[in-house]
Amino acid sequence: MSKLKKIVKSIYSCLYILFKYGPVSLKRKFDNYKYHNSISQQTIDAAHIFSEDVLEKQRKTQFKNPIQISILTPLFNTPEDFLLDMMNSLKDQTYSNWQLCLADASDDNHSYVEEICKKYCDEDSRFVYKKLDLNKGISGNTNDCFKLATGDYIGLLDHDDILHASLLYEVAKAINDENADFIYTDEVKFEGNIHNVTDVKAFNFKPGFGVDDLRSHNFICHFTCYKKSLLESEPSLYRDEFNGSQDHDMVLRLTEKAKHIVHISKPLYYWRLHQQSVSMDLNSKPYVVDAAIRAVSAQLDRMNEKGTVHSSLPFLTIYKVDYPLENEPRITMLVNCDSEKALDSFKSKVVSKSSYKNLEFVKMDSWNQIENVNGEYVMVVSDQLEILNEHWIEEMMMQATRKSVFAVSPKIYNKDFTVKFAGVCLDKDAENYLYSLCAHDSNMDIGYEGMLCHVRNVTATTRECMLFEKQKWMELVQTRNLISGYEEVDMCLRALALNKRNVFVPYSECRLLKSSVIKRDSIEFKSQYYNEIENDIRLNANWKNLNLA
Repeated sequence: MSKLKKIVKSIYSCLYILFKYGPVSLKRKFDNYKYHNSISQQTIDAAHIFSEDVLEKQRKTQFKNPIQISILTPLFNTPEDFLLDMMNSLKDQTYSNWQLCLADASDDNHSYVEEICKKYCDEDSRFVYKKLDLNKGISGNTNDCFKLATGDYIGLLDHDDILHASLLYEVAKAINDENADFIYTDEVKFEGNIHNVTDVKAFNFKPGFGVDDLRSHNFICHFTCYKKSLLESEPSLYRDEFNGSQDHDMVLRLTEKAKHIVHISKPLYYWRLHQQSVSMDLNSKPYVVDAAIRAVSAQLDRMNEKGTVHSSLPFLTIYKVDYPLENEPRITMLVNCDSEKALDSFKSKVVSKSSYKNLEFVKMDSWNQIENVNGEYVMVVSDQLEILNEHWIEEMMMQATRKSVFAVSPKIYNKDFTVKFAGVCLDKDAENYLYSLCAHDSNMDIGYEGMLCHVRNVTATTRECMLFEKQKWMELVQTRNLISGYEEVDMCLRALALNKRNVFVPYSECRLLKSSVIKRDSIEFKSQYYNEIENDIRLNANWKNLNLA
């Protein structure tokens, strides 16, 4: 986008906020922008540029299992400088047991590609090259690369991108330390030189693996590495019918089989932006979206789940799965309120603003009430909640009725429309060890990497509004008392331990007019969940360190 277009867009956005929400909201927008853009260049550099001492230590490391990693890179008319940058990034790796498999479909006008590749092959046997007689497209050419691979693990590298010098070291470490069979890293977009990265939002810092995150969009993207044996029953690495989103289809298939998925929360892959790249202009390649929709739909079929997939604005590459509600099960709303009068008032508001009608309302006195309610589903909710869209319950119910899901919460704003809840992570440095995602954003923001716009798996939901099936609660909770002040978090963590998921639903929106004061027993919570607090995969430390989410 040109500088002028960016200026015009910014002015339009400011005027829109001013006239729709008023001057206070506009000031909050400026404050939010300042918060997210206050990171120094030194801090940005430190996120991805390692010292020579660190790199040298990596070079000297001897792994117990020095597995060979085969990198697949199909070539097609690759610009010479891009090609050299890519191949040299392999030579610069601090881990040496690698293989670069190059399948070249370049035309006769780009004969230098073959010349350069053969020169590297002559100098270093780790480079393996094959000239293709026919250009089979990205899927077919990558599959030809795969035929050259001799390693036990397979990695994917685009011909115009660059690997961080530490990438393969970190992958080998994850394999040796955690027995990882599917690994992915964070990434950073750049133009020109990697030292030109000045915008912290160029980094894609990712969460730990989530099934629903991946269905919503291919958040994994670059870099992926996986055990070769995961492909044993697969017809091919990439499938032609998913061209444009062949990597999304591949990741969906392989993560279904993987037993130890590991996220390396470091930006170790450099994704180059240029005029021909998908990341620069998705509108030039609309088939990408269609292919991704088919890839997610195919996974639903493999997993015997019913659902309809479609693109969801504001991003074409965010996808929404509508899971069917075959009936309208009874929901008991356990309302946290002071009196029966307050309960009646809340009931009146919900009934008038909600399309879902099979509801009963009970004043909540304790969490133990749950086992005695009449409803098949239970919603624990504050009477200070204001409903913002009429289908809010249906959006949550289509998630809560899935066998794999325990608790569901909507997007909740504070009274001033700043974000109150968009998912909770555990963090040893946060107050009460609870870190609220996107808490500096508002209803005018999309969140870092669109976090406020797509269904995500979260560590915990919120007592301000959480929905779950009564039977699942009975199975999870009756083994011991809930930790005081952490009841909803305790429930969610027990669910995670039993391979259930907790879900954030942005398509269901509410506003909290007044927050309740909760007295939490943090000592007991830390004692019970010390490991979870120290190692929550849903929290990327860079989100808080760099003021991102």
